[in-house]
Amino acid sequence: MDDLLNPVSTVTIRKKPDADPTISNQVGREREQNVLRVASPEDALKILKAGPTSGELFIVLDYLKISQRRQDGFTIYVPEPKATQIVHVLVNDITPSYWPTINERTTKKFRQTTPNALKTSLVECLRSLLGIGSLIARLKLLITGPLKDGTKKQAVNETLDVLQEVLSMYTLADDLQIGSLLYAQEQTKRTVYWKEVVNLRASGRIVATAAQAEDVIKDSRHAPSARWIANGSQYATSLGEQLGNALLIVIRDPKSWEAAGANRLLAQFTGKSLNMGYPNDFLRELLRSICVSKVRGSEEMKWLVRNLRTHEQFQFVDTMLPVLTERQANDSVPVKDVSGAAGFLVAFIGLNESIYDHIVARLVQEGPKIYDDSIYALRVMLAVISTDDERMQQVLEKSMRRFWDKLYIKHSPQLAQENLAQVLLLSAGHMHRKQPMFLFTMARSSIHNAGVSNRLAATSSRARFLGMIVGTAISDLVDKAGAKLKFDVDELKTDEAKWYQDLVLIEDGVGGSLEVSEFLERKWLKTVMPAATTDLALRSLPKAAQQVDRSQAVTDVSRTAIAKVGPSKIQVLGDDEEDEDLIPYAKPDSDPEDDDEDPTLVNRNRPTAPVYIRDLIASLRDTENHDRHVLALRTGPSLIRRKANFGKEVSDHGVELANLFAGLSDHYELDDFAKLRLQSLVAILVAQPKDMGRWFAKAFFEGDYSISQRGAILSALGLSAREMAGLENGDDLTGPAKEMSEAFPSKRLPDKFHQLYADHDDPVTRESKKLERGMMEPLALKAADKLSGPNALKVRTFSSRMDVEKKRKKPVSNQLGMIVADGFFFPLTGRFQMTLQAHGRKSIQSSPHLLPLYLRTLTLILHAAGPSCSSLPSMTSELFDLLLGLRGHAVQDENVLEALLFALLTALDLNAGEDSATDGGRRLCTEMGREMLEMQGWVEGVFERLNEKGAIGLPKVGSGKEQREGDRLTTLAAAVLTRISEIVGKFQRLLIGDMVAL
Repeated sequence: MDDLLNPVSTVTIRKKPDADPTISNQVGREREQNVLRVASPEDALKILKAGPTSGELFIVLDYLKISQRRQDGFTIYVPEPKATQIVHVLVNDITPSYWPTINERTTKKFRQTTPNALKTSLVECLRSLLGIGSLIARLKLLITGPLKDGTKKQAVNETLDVLQEVLSMYTLADDLQIGSLLYAQEQTKRTVYWKEVVNLRASGRIVATAAQAEDVIKDSRHAPSARWIANGSQYATSLGEQLGNALLIVIRDPKSWEAAGANRLLAQFTGKSLNMGYPNDFLRELLRSICVSKVRGSEEMKWLVRNLRTHEQFQFVDTMLPVLTERQANDSVPVKDVSGAAGFLVAFIGLNESIYDHIVARLVQEGPKIYDDSIYALRVMLAVISTDDERMQQVLEKSMRRFWDKLYIKHSPQLAQENLAQVLLLSAGHMHRKQPMFLFTMARSSIHNAGVSNRLAATSSRARFLGMIVGTAISDLVDKAGAKLKFDVDELKTDEAKWYQDLVLIEDGVGGSLEVSEFLERKWLKTVMPAATTDLALRSLPKAAQQVDRSQAVTDVSRTAIAKVGPSKIQVLGDDEEDEDLIPYAKPDSDPEDDDEDPTLVNRNRPTAPVYIRDLIASLRDTENHDRHVLALRTGPSLIRRKANFGKEVSDHGVELANLFAGLSDHYELDDFAKLRLQSLVAILVAQPKDMGRWFAKAFFEGDYSISQRGAILSALGLSAREMAGLENGDDLTGPAKEMSEAFPSKRLPDKFHQLYADHDDPVTRESKKLERGMMEPLALKAADKLSGPNALKVRTFSSRMDVEKKRKKPVSNQLGMIVADGFFFPLTGRFQMTLQAHGRKSIQSSPHLLPLYLRTLTLILHAAGPSCSSLPSMTSELFDLLLGLRGHAVQDENVLEALLFALLTALDLNAGEDSATDGGRRLCTEMGREMLEMQGWVEGVFERLNEKGAIGLPKVGSGKEQREGDRLTTLAAAVLTRISEIVGKFQRLLIGDMVAL
């Protein structure tokens, strides 16, 4: 019988007084005399080890939390042997015993009567490097072993609570005082202490441990809402705020702190924090703290950058630029904002020549990494170096050489070429005002004259457009009226061309202290804080207070919306003015909500569907309220589509909505969460396709999102492009699951077999397979027709005119063609090539998890544009360059290979199909002949390897003739070879040359 009884859980209770009988007897005698004296750290340690009562613990903590050193030189905040023992006992013995039961009753009979006074005293004693390190060590020990019982999970949860409370009170200024003042005469101790501070607080160890602990207990009943110490973005924001406060302390007395070595210590902390993974959040909060403190552009701020290492200085400037320019539109930037931002940046740089050289290299795109800077950031960088004529000459000359280079024109992303064109025009306008003779010399050089010809001979229409814009703009500056370069084309008459030509007229400079102050006030003091900062500000509030604040905010928004409505006539009816002709409805016999026997379970406070976009945003952020949050998820897509063309709600809050839905997590494990999020993302993209398409492309590469969230962004881009082109995306993005759920019951398999045989592909993969079948079927039918015999023996059937009209597809308006290149395709391809150049295969975008989905998304966008799109040649050329660069990735993963072959087959089908808009592939042979032949040779090698006739490093897909013939990769490779062979055979003389025929 004993074998049948298994213990549910085991709890070990440690008897603390048995550790040392002498200590226990001494403390017991003091308790009997009602006199408890703590005169030394040894006394405090004895009492803590003996298991004190709540009152005794309060007296000990009151003794320990005094920050000043006593006569014996002891303080609990300095890492010394005595302090280490006391902190160890506090973390491992006292905190697990007292933290769950601390309340106001325990301290009423003592001096402190405020709520949670004992808890505050305990947190203050752990507010040190020793306390944080001990809590992290305990947390790692708890999550290392198995967590089967609830007691251990509860211990993990309580340790996380203590750690968050301690970090909320633990500031960087405390460590700075210990490191620079206490160890002022002991260089070795100061170095060791500060190194431990930097490695613990600025390296991400706290965030990683807390996130791992939350992941362990997330499925238990002890798991609360997400803590800010487990969120990398919010933790980096907290570090930036603490560094800003520490800097303000140093600035008030710079000479004393510099003599104590505080400058170097804070510079080490800054460099480590920039490499933690969230540099923008960290630096944004640092700059905001400086702005709020009224220390704007101070001369004392230069030492922060000066004490950084060289590569950290470059990283600081590279991060500071997008932070200063992140809230401005690309097409309208006030001159005062540019001068203010430039003046604030110069206040940090000072006379650092290496940073100025780095800015020049960034402007002309030298180095392995290419930056995607906005026109605002480009103007700020040029304004910073505008007073240095030598560096401005370097910018103009180097940018001109690179912009007109043949290899750069052919292989650089379109985004990089657009940025370089903007730099060239801005620098040309500046040199025309300061040194017109230098610009005249460069315009008459062979570099410029041959470069214009190179641009006009480019295969990409976008490259030709940029060449004509730059050529005409420079000619207008240096040539006379009769000798100016002109192109009589429609592209140069557009608003975009006019915007490019006006760049030479912009004149920016470095602003003074007044302009810097006004810029900082406009940027941080008079603007609404972002969502991440708002969540961080609410992290210390109780849950009830957060809910009250959120509901109050929603109420205020609703009242504001009602107040904005125009005047209306209201008629007040009394109770006695009832209309006798109106027959009232009968009251229902029963309410479905009252069916539950327990009246306490009836929910009378049911949420209503959001009516305004601000209500939707507030409901999505309210993750504590299940009904409200889920209702916002389900009604969000329809609300966004209704508001898209009604008012400016969606346009004003588009970025906020997109950021919220893209970073949304499945808090309640909904079955259709992925579908609902995808529907909302598609609705946002369809409402504002061009602007939000660029934003989503940037978010995919630079945003702080998980793999599944990045996949949702790619799916939204591909499916929204198809919707704008008039194509169908299945059944409301749900796929065959909805068809089966609404079908007759006899047509549906049992649930167990339905889950086994149902198609669980994501929408992009599902639509890709449909396109693949549509392109493969004509090739298969054509091959079967050739094998069936000569054409003379075949009977041709004729269909009636009515049958032909029925099968003919009705034309649909393709709204995608005008914006697909600049809004969807080029941002995705350009940023991918920039990421690949900067990080190689280490980037998450080039991993086997996202790369196949990325290629399929590009293919869907290209197919949705259609063969009649004017940007199809440019997009095809960009896609071929991308696919040729990904051949190394394809030979290592079958999914990448399949996606690459599918993209290649789609591009060939669009450019060489039977449609009247195409030329049968003639342009591919004339403009991309080398790429076609190179791709043909590589696909032949893939096909031979798949048939086990060659070896290019691919893994074997199987053995047996039947399996090889039915393999999808082999079929795709054969289809690509067939299509290329048709094009090459038709235009062979163009590829080889007319001399071969002679």
